[in-house]
Amino acid sequence: MLRAVLILGAALALALVVAQWMMPEDEAPPAGAFSLLEQEIAKLERIEKHLEPGSARHMKTQRKLARLREKLEGGPSPEHPDQFARILYEMRVPSDRTVSEYRPGYRTHQLQRARTARKAGPAGSPAEILPWVNRGPGNVSGRVRGLVIDPDDPNGTTWFVGSVGGGIWKTTDAGATWTDLAPDLPNLAVSALALAEGAPDTLYAGTGESMFSIDVINGNGILKSIDRGQTWVQLSSTLDNPAFNNIARIIVDPLDADVVLAATTTGRYKNDINPRSSIFKSTDGGANWTEVFAETDVGSFNRVKKVLQLVPTPGNFNVLYATVDEKGILKSTDAGDNWAFINNGITDFSGRFEMAVSPVDTNRLYAAGEGSSHSELWTSTNGGTTWNETVKQGGSEPNWLGFQGWYDNTIVCHPTDVNIVYVGGIRLWQIQLLGGNQRIATLLSVGPVHVDHHNLVVIERMGSWWLLNANDGGIGLSSNEATGWSKPTDGLITTQFYGVDKRPGASAYIGGMQDNGTWRSPIDSAPLDPWAFQIGGDGYETSWHFNDPLKIIGGYQFNGLMRSLDGGLTWNSATSGLTDTGSAKAPFVTKIAKSNAEPDLLFAVGGQGVWRSTDFGGSWSVTGIPVADWGSISSFHDIRISRADPNVVWAGARMDGSGRIMVSTNQGASFSPSTNYGLVTMGRISGLSTHPTDDQTAYVLFSFAQRPKILRTTDQGGTWTDISGFGAGTVSTNGFPDVAVYDLLVMPHDPNTIWAGTEIGLFESLDNGATWAMADNGLPAVPIWFMTHVEDEVVLATHGRGVWSAKVS
Repeated sequence: MLRAVLILGAALALALVVAQWMMPEDEAPPAGAFSLLEQEIAKLERIEKHLEPGSARHMKTQRKLARLREKLEGGPSPEHPDQFARILYEMRVPSDRTVSEYRPGYRTHQLQRARTARKAGPAGSPAEILPWVNRGPGNVSGRVRGLVIDPDDPNGTTWFVGSVGGGIWKTTDAGATWTDLAPDLPNLAVSALALAEGAPDTLYAGTGESMFSIDVINGNGILKSIDRGQTWVQLSSTLDNPAFNNIARIIVDPLDADVVLAATTTGRYKNDINPRSSIFKSTDGGANWTEVFAETDVGSFNRVKKVLQLVPTPGNFNVLYATVDEKGILKSTDAGDNWAFINNGITDFSGRFEMAVSPVDTNRLYAAGEGSSHSELWTSTNGGTTWNETVKQGGSEPNWLGFQGWYDNTIVCHPTDVNIVYVGGIRLWQIQLLGGNQRIATLLSVGPVHVDHHNLVVIERMGSWWLLNANDGGIGLSSNEATGWSKPTDGLITTQFYGVDKRPGASAYIGGMQDNGTWRSPIDSAPLDPWAFQIGGDGYETSWHFNDPLKIIGGYQFNGLMRSLDGGLTWNSATSGLTDTGSAKAPFVTKIAKSNAEPDLLFAVGGQGVWRSTDFGGSWSVTGIPVADWGSISSFHDIRISRADPNVVWAGARMDGSGRIMVSTNQGASFSPSTNYGLVTMGRISGLSTHPTDDQTAYVLFSFAQRPKILRTTDQGGTWTDISGFGAGTVSTNGFPDVAVYDLLVMPHDPNTIWAGTEIGLFESLDNGATWAMADNGLPAVPIWFMTHVEDEVVLATHGRGVWSAKVS
């Protein structure tokens, strides 16, 4: 009898987990339903935060966390928001270094240099503009952090949006339509926006994203517009200035657009720049800056404790506040010239703080903190002189930050009720203070709005108000105070793709996205056309069967492969026999190698080696590779089938003493190590590519500063030659930029034409790699993560501007 009760209880618990995963956000069960599991996750996450990244204990803790999260969520979800940041960082650190050697601002410098070189090219040889088509998706946006409301619009429907990978956008009709304000920005990572309410023609935009434990989505200073965003210029005082590497927040005096303050994080180059997070102030519109506060204390992950927020007092710009990660709250009473901590009463400094000032009573302050074991809400009734922690009144404790408050944490005050605030982490909550610091929290019903919330802004309009929210899927908007939510992101094309493939015989596409899963386009997709949701979790590489358009395969993190046999209408697991799944055995970024010549042949990678399927993912078998050659499994493991001969397969994660690039000539039945490049020390790779007509030729891509970016073999790995012009030197001699490289494509109709997808856009060689130049053929300067050629189309997956394609011959 007892056993039956236990089995029934377990079944009910499992059903509740699955039901939670399947429910819309506004129908999820109340917080606390999985309190024991959440407590265990919280404990491990606090431990993880203080472990050395990459250490054995850190990786073991991450593996256990992944298992617990999967158990809690009952299915795949976009998680580990720091993983992509970590990947980008680690691919830039060669084996003989401990930090990246890229100088702060290098992307902007290299892009400007490449554009100048292109304009100064041989007379009579302008870049050929190709017939690029932006394929959308029109209904799936990438992460947004920056929000600004035009104060001159009484309807409250004119907004400016800063996307972390897609630049600056504007809407004048509450998100019904969107305009890309700056397609040619030198840096599309925009996280902070600000304007002066009294002079809204002047806007400031801060580049970079400072919230990660390791700064990798780096910016390069501050941009300024004096015509309401129609044109932008880089403030020269912040260009290539390490102190302005990443801008977390900007605020502007509402009465004087020349008075501006910025919270910044110093970039690191080798070990000669001390980590530093600062508040800078300018009184001349950004021409000159004075550092008015500096934080140099080191916190978690051996990085500086960061100034992440600046908060003005409504109606009095002299009184300002700032939050410091792991250190508390700052206050200034002289418009930011001097700062002091006001932490009296705060007892937990475990993580990031975000705060808000009530417009009803500007002495009433609220601060949302990560907390050591749960989300915390601190309040002050005297302008920060003293603080008290609010406590729940009965019921379950809402852990709204979900133990990832370092990533998504936002708070805003009710415009007319001093006792109500709205907080955002994984979900959005209303918190009301009762008496004696007791609080009651209500989960907001926000319908289609994406989870993971980064910003909340109140829009006051004609006797009512709305809430505007920035999140991992773009934005959300209420229609009646904090109710009636919608997701007005159609046309906000800022999607961050990892991979893409094209349907045979039609211009339709399927691709995987950061934070947003895997989606499929309609045929002849236009920029604003909606795509259809296919697979949850983070989305990665995909394959559309070249002979049968009903067969598609994709997946989510850690080899969560799924396939469809009916053109994407239904999906089922595709891991039969594949035992390398989960964070302990598979890469976070799931890889799929395909061949149009033999479309049933697929490969994946895992901790044991290379996994092979000859029935399009119906079943898998492994070809083991020794750890000495294969290395520990990571997202740097890649695999590609030769486009010239499907019997030839390339795989590997690094080229150094810890791993080799492997090659098979018998369709993956066995692999042999290739030689390593001998002129300089390399390390983790950032991609593999093959030749369309020569099975002896392959390419290995790297992203280290001042070192080779593209190595080519023409004898199946016997020898390697650098075709990016670095060799043993630190500067390219043939025009290739000193930036990260993610993919490479050799054109089948003209193998002398080679395209390289880099973090600053598309570069091309027209002479088989002898010389390089910026392609400048109609694409924005956006990171290009994946490229493929199917039939007569080249298709690109960008990390910030969606999917693009062009017909080539």
